[in-house]
Amino acid sequence: MCGIIGFHAKPKSWESWKQRGEWLNAMMTVCSLRGEDSAGIGVVRQDGEALAAKAAVHPWYFINSPIMAPIDRELPTAQIVLGHCRAATQGAVNNANAHPFTVGDVMMVHNGTIHATDMNTPNGAGFITDSHKLAALLSEAAVGDAHTVFGETGGAWAVVWYDKRDGSLNFARNDQRPMYFGHTPDKKILTWASESWMLLAGQSRAGDRLKSLEINEVPKQTHLKYLLDDEELRAYTRPIKEFVDYLPAYHHHGWRGNGRHETTNYNAQASEVPEWARYGKKVDFVVSEFLPYTSSAITGQLVGRPIGKEGGVEVRVVAHGFPHTKWGPVKNVSMPVFTGVVSGSITQGTGADKYVSVTIKDAVYVCTYKKYLRKNPAAPAILEEPPTNVIALPHVPSKVPGPGKSMLTIKEFVSKTASGCCWCTDDIYLSDADAMGWSATGEPVCPGCLGEMSRAGLI
Repeated sequence: MCGIIGFHAKPKSWESWKQRGEWLNAMMTVCSLRGEDSAGIGVVRQDGEALAAKAAVHPWYFINSPIMAPIDRELPTAQIVLGHCRAATQGAVNNANAHPFTVGDVMMVHNGTIHATDMNTPNGAGFITDSHKLAALLSEAAVGDAHTVFGETGGAWAVVWYDKRDGSLNFARNDQRPMYFGHTPDKKILTWASESWMLLAGQSRAGDRLKSLEINEVPKQTHLKYLLDDEELRAYTRPIKEFVDYLPAYHHHGWRGNGRHETTNYNAQASEVPEWARYGKKVDFVVSEFLPYTSSAITGQLVGRPIGKEGGVEVRVVAHGFPHTKWGPVKNVSMPVFTGVVSGSITQGTGADKYVSVTIKDAVYVCTYKKYLRKNPAAPAILEEPPTNVIALPHVPSKVPGPGKSMLTIKEFVSKTASGCCWCTDDIYLSDADAMGWSATGEPVCPGCLGEMSRAGLI
């Protein structure tokens, strides 16, 4: 999960730069409880121009460092201040992947995770994270069509963005991520945060102007737009169609047996998806494996098969974003049964290779498969041969090798490698710790560049 905070103040409504600064410091501090990997703040000046500062550092360090200098200069008169604390899911922890993302006339922050099959692909290249892609899609969409972008986007999202084209502040969320806002009784100041208590925490540092906030939850599946030129806060709303199925195409990347890279496009046939696998249906499934996204990620995906739901077609069940902490207690259970709600489904492949892939949200462990059968004797067998490849979490050491003969904690390693390899700038992951090297000045070198730099005498 990530954290989002911010405010929009009408001219002459909250002129104390000191109170603005104290409010921002307090809010970024409490926001760090939702994400410690990176921090960023964007501001919109009175002339409508937007700028942002961000870095792959702890939020507390961020707000007390020289990185904040351009924000501090604009803070006393800014129309909008938009803050974000990142808990990384997709993409490396580096400056480029911190929020806000600015694409064209859109500056955006996002809390949630959106997988490749849950969103369209923006034009152009260089969009590594799901959040960056979403910002690009909002930038490509017409000013009045932001609701269509979210109507075609699954996964989890709570989003706040500024659109310079019409001078608007925008909010949107679905039911998988929270967002709250509060406004002053005179409707001159609007503040927002990922959790309601965060708004209360900031009130004590904001002076009298924010002591009487009216706090409400941002409505789900609704696009809220505030035009900065309006004399008072007035929300223009537009409903967002709820995401029901995956997009018309699924893009799959894989490796052939001969080592050559292969890209395959499968066309989704919604009519071929079984009724039980439609959006919102409850499904019980047996987990065959847990796959961490990366060695340093705190979440992964459960992969399994539904109980008695195949109907002659192979069905794969995937629950994304499942935490390591919840997998640990059941990692040694033989054939663990989970339950969850379908958030998307798609028919993939052709002919004998055709199968249905079902994505589950809110996955919860139920019991062992043997116990499940005792409680549900009429349940058909899930497989002729039960899966045996339930795997435990990979071992993550408390310290890894650093420059010279030093040993780094995981947090120190992530901080030192946040900008990637000093030679090629490629991302460096925790799994590279034993194979990588360090330059003479203590900068990280990825395994691929290690030999080249050694031959050049730079290590």
